[in-house]
Amino acid sequence: MIRPLYAYYQSFSQQGVNPPDIAVAGLGRAFELAPEDLSVRVNHAFALAKKGEFDRAIKLAQTVAIDTHDRGGGEDLLTQLEQMRARAEGRETPNDPATSAKADS
Repeated sequence: MIRPLYAYYQSFSQQGVNPPDIAVAGLGRAFELAPEDLSVRVNHAFALAKKGEFDRAIKLAQTVAIDTHDRGGGEDLLTQLEQMRARAEGRETPNDPATSAKADS
């Protein structure tokens, strides 16, 4: 049941279009059904962050970050989410590709 929900959400990303609320809700439902699915968890965390729900997004990412078999991907995820939060709050963060590109221009 999670694959159609996840695929629907992904179809918008593949087109470079922001997914509608119903697709985001479907992704949330997919996460409820399979919280152990890393792809669904990560996409759900980013979808929440894009909606400004940074605390929830970071909480999801923390589970990935503490995985000893992850090879640092979870830490990168947390960093990206924190940078998204900082940009949303109008703060610059060190090592943020979005702000580094501006500084290089």
